[in-house]
Amino acid sequence: FFHAHLAAGGKLRLLRTATPLLTYTHTGGSQSSQTPRRLLLQLRALALEKTVLSVDPLWQRNKGKFCVWGAGRDGKDFVKALRPEFRERIACIADVDEKKIELGYYCNRDINVKI
Repeated sequence: FFHAHLAAGGKLRLLRTATPLLTYTHTGGSQSSQTPRRLLLQLRALALEKTVLSVDPLWQRNKGKFCVWGAGRDGKDFVKALRPEFRERIACIADVDEKKIELGYYCNRDINVKI
């Protein structure tokens, strides 16, 4: 739903209802449990690039700089999943973990990134 919302230019509206419209039940062998975490992360990064960072005029101000939340595994993998032209626009990676904050910056030599 979130990606459909972005693809529609943010025009889909959420409406609250008194009763649930859908109830999700997780089963062990479902497709969602078999989809690799990194693939989902790459799809999220691609959706953000296509529907927000490359087309929304608000993201063109300040050279389109943005912040990535989370300096852990998923935050770092998200940074790696972005194309180089979008990686260059990352202003910072934010986190609340004191150990990660003490490092001061994130450096990945494989993709030549220091944030």
